[in-house]
Amino acid sequence: MTRTCCCCIPVLGGATLIGILGVLLSLAYMAPLVAYQADLDAETQWNPIKENIKHIEWGIERSIEEVNKTVAGPSGVGISKEMIDEVMKTFEDNLPIGLMIDLVFTGVYALLCLLMVIGIHCDMRGLMIPYLMLQMLLIIVSIIALLGITVAFFFYQIIMGIVSAAILLIVSFLLVYYWVSVQQAYVELGNRDYMYSPAPTKPYNGHYPSAPQRFEMQACT
Repeated sequence: MTRTCCCCIPVLGGATLIGILGVLLSLAYMAPLVAYQADLDAETQWNPIKENIKHIEWGIERSIEEVNKTVAGPSGVGISKEMIDEVMKTFEDNLPIGLMIDLVFTGVYALLCLLMVIGIHCDMRGLMIPYLMLQMLLIIVSIIALLGITVAFFFYQIIMGIVSAAILLIVSFLLVYYWVSVQQAYVELGNRDYMYSPAPTKPYNGHYPSAPQRFEMQACT
């Protein structure tokens, strides 16, 4: 009997849907990254990251200043303006490298999602193993990072901590659910290899044996 996952979808169909969704989302996420790496003109061509880079840097700088004021408290002892400027300069210098790493990682993820779908429909479940490994790594890193951000937000502002905790729960559930669904599909393909199949019979060629069959018995020594 074929097992099913959420919404009564067969396990293999659900894993295929997850793989296709992963490819499409990865391609959509890669589009602005490719435009930024191609250094397209933000005024005449589509380059949302380059167009809004100054707003992003301003928002990060303001966030650092707000957190600095909260941590300093009444004593006023906190990070100096020079140190904040140094942090922003480091961010600006390493932003292209970070975006390149992000683009490569997203491309690898899209490729593994595609290989996983091919493995399901070509009965080659070995192609699903890289996706399972990368997804498990993504689960561990995402949970650790979001947990750290959530704890920091609780010290900064309770409302932001609650929102971050909700995001942590939703993201963790989705990532774990995707991994479990693909792992069940991997097991389902493995069970097909061990299903019982009767011994093949020889096709009837229209001739019956003309003489009784004789089998010689050998004595045991």
